[in-house]
Amino acid sequence: MPQDAPRRPPGGRFGPFRHRSYLVYWLGVSITSLGTWLQAVAGSIYVYQLTSSTFLVGIFNFAGFIPILLFSVWGGQLSDRFDRRRVVWTSHAASMVVATILAALTIAGAATEISLIVAMFLLNVLWALGKPSLLSLVPNIVPREDLQDAVGLTSLGFLAGQIVGPLIGDDDAAVRDEA
Repeated sequence: MPQDAPRRPPGGRFGPFRHRSYLVYWLGVSITSLGTWLQAVAGSIYVYQLTSSTFLVGIFNFAGFIPILLFSVWGGQLSDRFDRRRVVWTSHAASMVVATILAALTIAGAATEISLIVAMFLLNVLWALGKPSLLSLVPNIVPREDLQDAVGLTSLGFLAGQIVGPLIGDDDAAVRDEA
């Protein structure tokens, strides 16, 4: 190793986990990502079960991804203009309200493909508005020497959710594979 190369902090690649605030943040990001992808897959399956329409499943997924394209720039502006913790808290609280209403409709047997599509759209508008603030919190909760590893671990948390969430959301996959 050249003499000018920076030395790794004592905690190595997992050094950011020494900071309680980052550990809580990382667990929250990972669980949120897992839930988001679980919901996307389970919602797609539910729309198909309700309608037997692949077109409506496509509309459901389009409603989930178009807000990211349309509203992420505004999310960045919110992050720059307002208290980032408040933006994150507000977007997550509003998401909880939408998800609770959707759960109540589903449990009552009153969920329709339209309510699922609208909920997916609203949830992802809130995600697009809150995610830039969420990501920009990392430099505030870890010291500079752990920042690079914290950014990498945060990405890992999001990716783990993208892998595990759909596996959980499609719990019938194992049954279909055995048949």
